[in-house]
Amino acid sequence: MELINNYNNAIKALYDHVGFDKDWDDFPLDNRTNMFWKVDESNNCIYYAENMEEMHPDGDYYKDRLYRNKTCKKYEYKGKNMTMILVDTDFHGYKFSAFYDNDKEVKI
Repeated sequence: MELINNYNNAIKALYDHVGFDKDWDDFPLDNRTNMFWKVDESNNCIYYAENMEEMHPDGDYYKDRLYRNKTCKKYEYKGKNMTMILVDTDFHGYKFSAFYDNDKEVKI
């Protein structure tokens, strides 16, 4: 039981850090803190890559759709060190609570 309690406490600490109040939606966590990332609201997506060199239009980056619904009106929850972004992969209905390192946010 201690292992499950530790797991639940860790998830609660992550949610508390970013100010997320879990209501109805609860998605698997995806640790992307090793990735560089940029939100593009105009295209309703987030781009992320393993290094800065890939964060350009011809780069080898990943892209997910920003997830919003009735119970999660916003997709981004920013804490001091990490940001949680609700994403939809558009692949078999997979949605995640993706965590990113704030120091790796690309602001261009």
